[in-house]
Amino acid sequence: MVINSLKAAFMATNYRVLSLTLLLISLWQPVFSQLNLDSAQGAETWKVKKNKGIFGLAKPDFGPYRTINITKLDSAVHRKKIKDPEGATASVSGSEGFDITKQQTIEKQKWFKLLLGSQTDTTAAVFVIASTSLERKQTLIGKMLSKNDESSGAVLNYSRDVSGTISAENDSTTWEFLITNFTSGGRQTEMQIPHASIGTVYLKNGSDSVYTKTGGWQSANVALYTSDGQALATLEFTGNTASIWMRKDATPSYQRAVAGLFAVIIAIKDI
Repeated sequence: MVINSLKAAFMATNYRVLSLTLLLISLWQPVFSQLNLDSAQGAETWKVKKNKGIFGLAKPDFGPYRTINITKLDSAVHRKKIKDPEGATASVSGSEGFDITKQQTIEKQKWFKLLLGSQTDTTAAVFVIASTSLERKQTLIGKMLSKNDESSGAVLNYSRDVSGTISAENDSTTWEFLITNFTSGGRQTEMQIPHASIGTVYLKNGSDSVYTKTGGWQSANVALYTSDGQALATLEFTGNTASIWMRKDATPSYQRAVAGLFAVIIAIKDI
C-alpha cells in the first residue's frame, strides 16, 4: 500500500511554545504481524511501569529510561465551538416536561512537555493534543422547561491527534511525530466505551523516517519499522500491563526518538 501524502501544515499557533508543520514522505507499509520477540536477534524487551497520577497522566519507566516529569505548558488553551444547526432536538417526556437540546463540536489544543531521562542523556518531547468532542447540550430554555433536575447533555464522541517534536541534549537531530485518531482509554462517551486505540503514527527527522502500523482499529499497540521495512520496535498493551521491544543495534538517535514517542503514548493514553 502506498501513501502518497499525509497530514501537512496541520496547525499554527500564536503562542510561544512552538509552531510545528509535519510533511511526511511517501512510505510503504506492510501488513502488521505479531513479531516473535523471543526469536528476534539483537533485541530486548522491557516491562513498563506506568506510574499513573490522579488525573490520568502517567510517568512511565522502562528499561534504562525514566520519566522525569510531564507538565502542561503555560499557554492558553485553544477552544473552538462549532454549532450543528441540524442537531437540535425537542422532546416531551411525561412528567419530565419539555426538553430542548443542541449538538456542537468542541475543538481544543493543549500543549505538554515530557522529559525522559537515561544514564547518558535527557530526551524532551514537546507536543500538542488536538482534541475534537461532539457533545449534546441542554439549552437554557430546555433547562427552564424540563422538570428533570439532571442535565440531558452528553459527550457523543471524542477523538484526538497528537503532534510534536523529540530532541535530546547530546543529539543535534530533532524528530517530528504525528499520532492520528488516538482515542482515550479513560473517557466514556455515548458512542464508545473507554478503550484506547491509535490510527497511525509517523516519526521523521530531516533526512530519515520511520513509521508505525497498529495492531487493529481497537488497539493502541504499535509496531515501528524503518523506511526500508525492517522491524525496529514495538509497544504492546495487554490488559493493565505494557511492554516495549526494541532492537539493540538501532543507533542512539533512533533509540531516544522511539523511547520518547512511546513514553508520550503511555503518558496520555488514558486522559
